[in-house]
Amino acid sequence: MKKNCLPLLLVAVAPVLAFAGPVEAPPVIVPNTPVNTNTPGMYDSVDVIPLHDGGWLVAWFSPDQDADWNVYQQRYAGSGAKVGLETQVNTHTPGSQTNPAVTALADGGWVVAWDSHGQDGSEVSVYQQRYAASGTKKGDETKVNTYTTGEQSDSAIAALADGGWVVTWTRYKQNGKGFGVYQQRYAESGAKAGVETQVNSTIADSQGASDVTALASGGWVVTWMGGSGSDRKIYQQRYAESGAKAGVETQVNSTTTGKQGRATVRTLADGGWLVTWYRQNGANDDVYQQRYAGSGAKVGVETQFNSTMSGSVGIPAVTARADGGWVVTLMGKSGSDNNIYQQRYVGSGAKVGVETQVNSTTDGDQYDPAITTLEDDGWIVIWINRSGIYQQRYDAVGNPLGG
Repeated sequence: MKKNCLPLLLVAVAPVLAFAGPVEAPPVIVPNTPVNTNTPGMYDSVDVIPLHDGGWLVAWFSPDQDADWNVYQQRYAGSGAKVGLETQVNTHTPGSQTNPAVTALADGGWVVAWDSHGQDGSEVSVYQQRYAASGTKKGDETKVNTYTTGEQSDSAIAALADGGWVVTWTRYKQNGKGFGVYQQRYAESGAKAGVETQVNSTIADSQGASDVTALASGGWVVTWMGGSGSDRKIYQQRYAESGAKAGVETQVNSTTTGKQGRATVRTLADGGWLVTWYRQNGANDDVYQQRYAGSGAKVGVETQFNSTMSGSVGIPAVTARADGGWVVTLMGKSGSDNNIYQQRYVGSGAKVGVETQVNSTTDGDQYDPAITTLEDDGWIVIWINRSGIYQQRYDAVGNPLGG
């Protein structure tokens, strides 16, 4: 995904579709606690996933930590305590390793994918590293893309119902038509299942900035941004469990004025999915969402998320919840600085209360949020500010924990 992951509670592979009550011990995490140990420095592209033990894992990249651009991760227990120290994911260190995306597997482990600059002699390629539930690496890092000319980058990843996973990315000019979206499926063993395939059918202009979510039926949905200039739109393609396309690519956004920005897609508890994206509308950005039934039919019309923010809002992040609802988080400007906001929805699609500010530290800009649902049906929001990576945990009814 970008860099936002599929909640375990909604994936058919997860053995814990029904969760057992509240967290066993009071969380030790306090409001707006830092994730990274190495400070000061620059951090970017955070992602977060839930783990089967009730904890979570945060991944990011930093150009300042070890004199190279590397990808790091930090594991947390269900109590909120750190499990060990932050660790470097990539083994190859020359060049730059950036833009991690992570997904949790049915066996309790996880896979991290990232962009590696110059590792295989190409401009950029996508690599991945699998981990066991213990946190140890399973095998070596491997290259995802087969085609290597030019740039293959900006990956998203989702665990599938069969125990495997699928990685999507953007490829430059394989067919001489600008950027395109490609994917590679993996079996539970970690072996490639078939060959990489092109997702987008439309090849005019550029197609890129993909995201992917797994469906309980065993298939998956890929979203991306297509077009050029002011004529950018959001598209999606559904896949069956077999890996065959289920129907044709379809346009998600109904309103076509303004530029449609990068989209995020998440599976919902009812078997459908939700696509969110931002639209550049003059001096301000707005965030929209469109819900889909498991059949692929639209549920209602696209709706606007943000109501009180101005300026640029950035890429929205979404997590689905076991009660059928979801939570959207994004960066928004209120006053002179950018802050992180969230809005909760119930299964009917109705808002629960109003959008609320996540960060309590307001010095400087807060940006690049990620969010995931945890085993207790609460959730955690991760974001970046100028001093590091921060997080805030919530219980199942939306109360901030800690403090």
